[in-house]
Amino acid sequence: VQFDIDPTALPIPIPPLLLQPLVENALKYGGLTSADTLHIQIRAHASDTELTVEVANSGTWVSPSPRPPRRRASIGLNNVRERLRRLVKTADPLTIAADSNEVRVSFRLPLVSGRSPPLS
Repeated sequence: VQFDIDPTALPIPIPPLLLQPLVENALKYGGLTSADTLHIQIRAHASDTELTVEVANSGTWVSPSPRPPRRRASIGLNNVRERLRRLVKTADPLTIAADSNEVRVSFRLPLVSGRSPPLS
């Protein structure tokens, strides 16, 4: 696990349980699809107007199954996406990017007086 945390981002609170499901997915699916040792990176960078948080893992993207599984797939990402929609009022607040050896999931929180807005 590697951390790349901008010192100006350290004091900015993140609403509870936004980061945990992203790290859990990185461990679960990265572990399944990494050819070698699983690598996870957690990044946070702040500007005057927003905080950007990214969780990246080695491996490849696992597409949700088209048939209904016994347990709902993507529940962690869907929960984070819905919480972010309520918080930041954007159509799709999560950015997911993948290439042949890394998956990255990130979100941006607008800052109000240097703090993230409260979760409503």
